[in-house]
Amino acid sequence: MVKISARIDNYQAEGYDNKLDWIGTPFFDRGIRTMWKISQVTPLPFQSADVAGHFGVSGVTVGNIRPHSISPGGIYCAGTCTYTVTVPVKKTVSRGFVLRNTTPSLPNASWVLEPAIPLPMRWQGMSIRGVNDNGDFCGFYVASSEPVPGPDVGRAYIWLAGSPTPIELSLPPSNPVTYGSVAAIDNSLRFTGTHRDQTVTPYKAQLRPDQTVDSLVYAEYPSLSGIGSFNVFDQYLFSATSNGNTAEFVHLGYDLLGYPLHRNISDSFVSILPSGAVLNLLGLNQRTEIVGFYSQPNNLPSPGDSDFHGAFCRVDPSGVFDRLLWNHPSASLNSPIDTRLFSISDAGTVVGTYDRNHPFSLAATYEADQPIPPEAWWNPPHAPWWSGGIDRRRLERLLALARMRQWPPPFPAPSPYHGIDERVNIAKAMELHEMIQALDGNEFRVELETILFRYLHEEIDRMKEAGKRSD
Repeated sequence: MVKISARIDNYQAEGYDNKLDWIGTPFFDRGIRTMWKISQVTPLPFQSADVAGHFGVSGVTVGNIRPHSISPGGIYCAGTCTYTVTVPVKKTVSRGFVLRNTTPSLPNASWVLEPAIPLPMRWQGMSIRGVNDNGDFCGFYVASSEPVPGPDVGRAYIWLAGSPTPIELSLPPSNPVTYGSVAAIDNSLRFTGTHRDQTVTPYKAQLRPDQTVDSLVYAEYPSLSGIGSFNVFDQYLFSATSNGNTAEFVHLGYDLLGYPLHRNISDSFVSILPSGAVLNLLGLNQRTEIVGFYSQPNNLPSPGDSDFHGAFCRVDPSGVFDRLLWNHPSASLNSPIDTRLFSISDAGTVVGTYDRNHPFSLAATYEADQPIPPEAWWNPPHAPWWSGGIDRRRLERLLALARMRQWPPPFPAPSPYHGIDERVNIAKAMELHEMIQALDGNEFRVELETILFRYLHEEIDRMKEAGKRSD
């Protein structure tokens, strides 16, 4: 097991004690140690030596092997392999591969390689960019009659598990365009990607039962540079370009007034990335844990080469936390360095590659992760959190949790947090309301008071219903 720490806001994190706030996640004051714990770094059972036999080819030179996606439940991993053949003519071919986890309910993933995916007759190559827990996968293909359009855009497809042929998509649904790609797909067949007409346009969509794109759900985002991984809460990663600079963001939802909650993750990494580094975020899970990598030009051994280093972070509406820079322990230390993280499951299994064609998986967890006792909502177990009243910092944290519907305790019943008597909840809420009223002029006060009043009404109604049942 390897524990790795990193600089946070130019303060060396090693050597500081952990501080936990009352919901069990790091409370990010200056000097807090990073909470990532990396373990179970294991090669995937599809390496360069397996390529020729898997695809039934010979005399190949393997280029990249990239496990682009792991499904939310960690059941499937899928990606793309490129190799070069010389007979009958020299050309580079892209093929997709799928791995299945035979122990998805256990902490240690056990991967087996699924049978090779045949190329349809009209395809000269394909790339898999997303996979779900059903084994459906998506990406782009290059038609045999067309030149290769570029490294990341061909024609969009979704291939449903068990189907002998893929679904070749028309994007947008009412106005097919030449090129497109699907970046991610979930268990409900919602998907994201880009299509290329005059410009590259990101979109979100869903596949209907008749295997066509639902035009009522389809939405384009022309102001963005791209939309990628998303989770069950409809939070998603996106990139946007301004004045020639592209930044990575995460969409976390909407506040009570309907305004979108976005976090600029690129800005949060500035303090720990070298000058000139470019951040790429690719994987997001339901705990808003994010993985990716950053590249840094090195000009060695030849001009234009770059080093690549893995990157982790965790996000909530109050900020971007737990940033960690990480390299695979077996990655070459000679230039160029190459460690890239592509995707993370809801349980924290991460897939990536090092030195271009050495795919691996690992487990990423938090030392602070622990069950939240019911009383922690109102009675902080780690410190007398309320003893000094409530200041701006604490109010911002409460509001952030409330916006994510993680505070006060979620409704309706059944809920694991209802071991607390409703009358105690009401008393605590009223006590907190009195503390908030003392913060004259605070811009968060009205919104949080609205949340508390709604909470009080819900708890009073619950008491009334409980009284009726007892009569």
